[in-house]
Amino acid sequence: MYFRHALRTRSRLALDQLMDGAPLASLAECTPDSILNTTASACLPRSALDIVSSPAFRGARLLGPAALSMFKDALSSQIAVTAVYSDLLDLDQQIAGMNLRNGSDANTTELLSRQRTLQDQVVRLLAQAELQVKLQESKLQLARTQLLALERSRNDLQTKANTLQAQRILPVFSFAGILQLLQDRN
Repeated sequence: MYFRHALRTRSRLALDQLMDGAPLASLAECTPDSILNTTASACLPRSALDIVSSPAFRGARLLGPAALSMFKDALSSQIAVTAVYSDLLDLDQQIAGMNLRNGSDANTTELLSRQRTLQDQVVRLLAQAELQVKLQESKLQLARTQLLALERSRNDLQTKANTLQAQRILPVFSFAGILQLLQDRN
């Protein structure tokens, strides 16, 4: 699935730029032709525009560096899988609407046979894409759980650091406290 990998990579670049403050209008739209260009820059498929313009996406800037990276990885994968699935659905609709052109040498039977063959192939691809969507949803749920755990541990560490700092500031009137006070002065 080279197409999905390329789309995920280019979407991740776009997410990086957006998180760094680039305006959404400055990003190109990913088109099937542009995806195959391995040297191309960041882009987003049209199906991702609502996601990246949402308050939830903008709020992700508040995440710590590790959590933000995990969030962008999971989201770029989800964007890629969703875009591929959407493109397959569009292709299925186009195949269903195939008709004979005037002056065509093909007959109706041949057209219907080709149409059925194409639709069968698209149905198989859609089944694979559905599995990928379910897999990505599971990965996204796992990423959410990991993000929550990361944020919780970061908060716990900050609380412990604040407590330790407060204990260090308060002088303790004991022999060890006096020694600590003398050490702090030097």
